[in-house]
Amino acid sequence: MCYTYSCSKGAFVGVSLEGNIVATRMDANLCFYGDPYLTTFDILLGMVDRPKAAQPLYGSLQELYSCLRF
Repeated sequence: MCYTYSCSKGAFVGVSLEGNIVATRMDANLCFYGDPYLTTFDILLGMVDRPKAAQPLYGSLQELYSCLRF
């Protein structure tokens, strides 16, 4: 347990600013998928074939998913 007590006079103002930026790395997509006209939507919607470099990831996810089925 933790107990605290504070006594102060005056005003307190607290401000917190947070932000994130999501950007598409077209150069990385080109290297990974080999298509200069590929869009992020194509990748996210599964409109392109799975790259060979990602096969270990897909294999592990399939194995994990098959263990979770009842």
